[in-house]
Amino acid sequence: MTLWENRLLARGVHTVLRVVAVVVLAVLVAAIVGYWVARARFFPKRYREAVTEAAEEFRLDQLLVAAVVHHESRFRPKARSAAGAVGLMQLMPATAEEVAGKLGLDGWTEAMLEDPQVNLRLGCAYLRELLDRFDGDERAALAAYNAGRGNVVRWLEEAQGDARRMLEEHAFPETRRYVDHVLSTRRLLQRLEAIHAF
Repeated sequence: MTLWENRLLARGVHTVLRVVAVVVLAVLVAAIVGYWVARARFFPKRYREAVTEAAEEFRLDQLLVAAVVHHESRFRPKARSAAGAVGLMQLMPATAEEVAGKLGLDGWTEAMLEDPQVNLRLGCAYLRELLDRFDGDERAALAAYNAGRGNVVRWLEEAQGDARRMLEEHAFPETRRYVDHVLSTRRLLQRLEAIHAF
């Protein structure tokens, strides 16, 4: 190999190394940006403290609560569903009023559901109530949050107490999708939190 060929080979190697370095840097930047975008989308910083406080008060996993909020309202405090559910955790006014009474919340009005802290507190209290009712079974509690306690009690009886079977064979398709979505969102949040801790 001539000196000229050696120089060409060396230049080629340097060019390849530069391209590899640029590609690696681009991938790292994209991963970092993607992480922050996902973290902000699935658990916005402005709601972290309120979610954490409400979750801790009712002994709930804050990431489960964040996943419920993400699915229910995409963290929009004034969200309203066609069925009449309101706020971050999309509570029906009648359910919220019942929970507010149990908590001794003074001066209850439906407008309070648009207050993120009130909505989160009532939603977490209700989710805790459902978890207690279904012996800590998250699938059953989430199904009840979506479709109502009565439906889930009936479906569990039909499925002989097996929550997985209840969802697969008896629940509304929407409820099955809801539970899957909330649990998969929590898994994503757990991965994002692990990255953040690292």
